[in-house]
Amino acid sequence: MRLLKAVGILAVVVLVVLGAAFLAFAEVYRVPGNAMSPSLRPGDRLLVIRFVGPVEPDRREIVAYNVTANRCGPGEESVFVHRVRRRDRQGRFVMRGDNRREACDSRELGPVPRGDLIGQVVAVYWPPSRWGFR
Repeated sequence: MRLLKAVGILAVVVLVVLGAAFLAFAEVYRVPGNAMSPSLRPGDRLLVIRFVGPVEPDRREIVAYNVTANRCGPGEESVFVHRVRRRDRQGRFVMRGDNRREACDSRELGPVPRGDLIGQVVAVYWPPSRWGFR
């Protein structure tokens, strides 16, 4: 009986620690448009792990970033999700959407400073039919 109680307490502690880590290092976002189709679809819910410290994205990773000067039209999202194409000489990141016709990316917004990067998209968690790691 004591063993079952100890295992139960341990399970609760592990869940609390994992929950705290999730809140500290993860965020969730919704894909608003077709910029990343077919990789990501409108309405997909994304799990994004924040970049901490000197960690930077590699080429072709899908990342979320803040858009400070949005020249893509009124009412657009302030957080964009695109693929890293390359890093420029000034240390900024050139972003591209997979669906070039629909994407408002670095072609319109310019390169993204490191400070505007939020984190790497690691999974689609909703809808269940699209669940998976990226």
